[in-house]
Amino acid sequence: MKKIILRIPVLVLILFSVLVVHAQQDLHQNPSATPEQRAEKIAAGMKDRLELTDQQSQKVYDIILENQQAREKAEVTRKAERDAMDKKLSEVLTPEQMEKLKANRSERMEKAKNLNRGKGSGKAHCDH
Repeated sequence: MKKIILRIPVLVLILFSVLVVHAQQDLHQNPSATPEQRAEKIAAGMKDRLELTDQQSQKVYDIILENQQAREKAEVTRKAERDAMDKKLSEVLTPEQMEKLKANRSERMEKAKNLNRGKGSGKAHCDH
């Protein structure tokens, strides 16, 4: 009986991890979803699987929404910074070198996607 009680927290952590990974995989399939849509989907899944009360569910949604909004803002900032860097690089590099740079980035992004899906090997670096 003690073994079962001691294993419950571990099982809850594993379940929570699986839920988050599953929700993230679903969200990657629809990258155009708004932060509100992503937060709703994640919170709804957690409500069902963790049997949250309505009060808990609303608080979980608020926390996840805040996180999703921050992630979106960070992505916009990263994109603006990358675009500014590319503009500066284009003033130094030849058009052929810029194309090569973009091709290298695409290749690294593809490797990172495959690595995240468990299809790749080794380390991958991704410039967003």
